[in-house]
Order: sequence, then structure tokens, then C-alpha cells
Amino acid sequence: FLYESQPELLKYKSTELSINLVSDWYWKRAEEIEDYSMQVDCALSLVRLGMERNIPGLHSLCDNLVTLETLVYETGCDTTLTLKDLQQMKDIEKLRLLMVNSSEERYVKNAYQWMVPFLHRCENQSPGLANKLLKEYLVTLAKEDLKFPLKIFEHSKPACQQKIISDQDLLMLIALECIYGCKRDDQLSLCYDILECLPQRGYGPETDITNSLHDKVDELEQILSVSELLEKHGLQKPISFVKDTQNCPEEARKLMIRLTRHTGRKQPPVNESYWMGLLQDMLDMQQNVYTCLERDACYEIFTESLLCSSRLENIHLAGQMMHCSIWSIDPPVSVASKGKPQYRVCYEKAIELVLAASREYFNSSANLSDTCMDLARACLQLITDCPPVVQEELDLIRALSYLEEFGMKILPLQVRLCCDRLSLIKECLLQLPSHYKQSAKLLELADLLRVAGDDQTERKGKVLILLVEQALHLQDYK
Repeated sequence: FLYESQPELLKYKSTELSINLVSDWYWKRAEEIEDYSMQVDCALSLVRLGMERNIPGLHSLCDNLVTLETLVYETGCDTTLTLKDLQQMKDIEKLRLLMVNSSEERYVKNAYQWMVPFLHRCENQSPGLANKLLKEYLVTLAKEDLKFPLKIFEHSKPACQQKIISDQDLLMLIALECIYGCKRDDQLSLCYDILECLPQRGYGPETDITNSLHDKVDELEQILSVSELLEKHGLQKPISFVKDTQNCPEEARKLMIRLTRHTGRKQPPVNESYWMGLLQDMLDMQQNVYTCLERDACYEIFTESLLCSSRLENIHLAGQMMHCSIWSIDPPVSVASKGKPQYRVCYEKAIELVLAASREYFNSSANLSDTCMDLARACLQLITDCPPVVQEELDLIRALSYLEEFGMKILPLQVRLCCDRLSLIKECLLQLPSHYKQSAKLLELADLLRVAGDDQTERKGKVLILLVEQALHLQDYK
């Protein structure tokens, strides 16, 4: 009756069973026990009996049943998981499933009890697979949190008796990938803890690969030091950001600008001591990691941010960072102020920075009495020898007071953007018919506005023609 209900068993009805047929029977029977009864332990016992009797081809089935037994009876995983489900999974999925419910307190114990034996089984099936799986598992975990990878590294230190990762080259390789793969910007302390788990140079056999990995660990230390400085100044970034930008001058410049501008916006405002500490940190970042950025650029970015910080004391500090006249030279070491860098931004660049900052303040001002106008003036006054380009900006500020006196209501930015400056003189004359009598003041205003460019004769002629026309219009022939 058995063969009638299950004719597929007929192939086993023989007095001379081949090895393959016996192996096939153990395999099928174990699968049926698990499938029909969900008793993984009974199916596993049958397979082990076959292996004790040297029945070949049962190792992979045995490994899967051992993994399933662990998942069902020990890990607290889904108890409805079947052998068929497990056989369709990739090895990395099995590994994640083994450890998914492990609490922080029991993680290491479970790693030794469940993960390590599973990796050994995988290694026996396919040499090299264990390392590949462990690396993929830890690097994926590290993307969201370094907490659990750290526990694995702590139990793989050179001083550990029973290491989870025994190959020190592999330990360094996985640690580096975990740290650089982490997407979070609040894991710096864990990165340093991982660094402490790695072997020192000179430990164990030295190969070219080992030396290369030690070089990469040294580089990581420098990158972590930069991340620490960024965090110190409130500009947290993932570790990978620093690594990815270390050879890009444009990105390095953007980072330095963000760092200084972020400091300039802090409330309450930071003092001079803090600013000088920031400059030293910038120089350390440039020296240790961002060597693609010129050292001079750090000083220029720093000085520019001081000028643009909207604070008078910072603008004065910027003056100490620049050559403010064409005759200025760097102070000798003996007279350099304690704590102040001796390097100064060159005169040409200083003019460029001062003009950019003052124009920004000028353009954003609502009127002459706006506080931004005082800041614009303070920037320009840093350049002590007052070259023509600086004088022109100062004159434009003075011109605003004349325009106000003549009753003109106009935004400073409108004055700057006015292509025909003579039209501003015309507007002054329209405000009050008698304004034409103030010829000296109107001529001075024309000078301040650079009417007709640098041609003083043409400028005076154009203004006087306007005044005469206005006098004639009012029949004033005197």
C-alpha cells in the first residue's frame, strides 16, 4: 500500500541500492520530515546518521539544517521558516538572519555561538567565502551604525585569545571599509575606538599588502583628525566626505569657506581668540589632509570671512591679517605678536578682498545711515595708502550724503548701478528749483560720482551746462 500511495518510492525498492540512490533517499527523507512535521532536529538527526555511515553528498543539507535549527530553536527568528525557504536564500541573507535579533548586550556571545560556526560551515563548502561574507555583513551594518562592527573588531584585537577575525590584514581592510562606508556624521568616537582595535605597524609578518594597509590606516588617522576639527566647530561631516574631497581643490575651498562662514554666524559672536584658534585648525587641516589647497588660500578665505562677518571688531582683526599698504612687509619673528601668524595676505589680494566685502555691505544698505554702510567704510579704511579703486568706493559713500542733502531718495545699490551718473545731478536739480545756485557742491558731487569717467574737464563742462540751462529756465541771468 505504501508504494501505491507514493509511487515515487518504488525506485528505492531494490536489494542492490547504489550509493547515489542511498544518498538521494537520505536527502529526500530528511526534507520530508522537516516539511511535514517542522521538526528540524529530527531531520538533522537522520542526516547525521547518514554521514556517520559515510553516505556522501549530505554535507550541504546538513549545514542548512544546522543553520535552520539555530534560527528556529535559538535565535528567536521566525519559527515558520522552512528548509525550502532557507535553501532559496543567499548565504549573506542567512548570516543577517542569524544575527538580526541580537541585542547589544548579547551580540558578541551570539557572534561566537552562531555567526562564527556558520562562517566555518561556509568556508568548508567554499574556501574564501567566510571572509567575503563577514566583510559584506559588517560593511553593510556600518552604513547605518558602527556600534556592532566595533564589537566584532574589539574581539579581533591582536591581544585577543579567540579572535573573530584572525587575519590582521583582513581586520584592517574591513575596518577601513566600515569607517569610510558609514553614512552618519555622529560616529567619530566609534571610529577612534575601531582605530584602537587595529594592529600597530610591526605586529606580525610584514608583506607589501600589510604595509600598504598600514599606510591607509595612517591616512585614516589624519582624516579623523580633520573630522574632529570640523565637529569641534559645529560642522559635522561623515568620514567619507573628508576622504572623497581631500584631493579636490574646489571642494576643499568650499569646505574652508563653509567652516569660516559658519563661525561668523555663531551666536553669541566668537572672540578673537576663537578666530585665531580656527585659523590654526584650518592650517592643520590643510597640512594633514587638504594639501591640494594652497596654504595662502586658507589665509585668504579666513580673512575674507572676517571681513564679511558684519562685525567691526572682526574687520579690524582682518586688517592684521593683510598687507594694508604697498610698502607693508611681513614682520620679523622677533616682533611678531604672540599667537598671531606672521604670514599676511598680499597687498593685491587684500585690495580685492576689501573691495568685495565693502561693495557687499554698500549694496545691501537701505540708506547712508544703515549700519552696513559703516562696515563698508571700515573695510575700505583698512587700506591705509588708499589707491584709486579704494578711493572711488569711499567717494561713492560720500556721494550718498550729498544726494540726501539735495533731497534725493534712492537706494545705494541704485546709485552704483546707474550708468548715466549725470542723470543723478539732473535729479538733484529737479528736487528744488534753487539747487542750481549750489554749483560748488554739485560739482563736488559730480567728482564723487565720477561723472564722465576720469575726464575732469568734460565732467565740469557737462555739469555747468546743466546749471546754466536751469538758470535760464528760471530767467536768472546773474
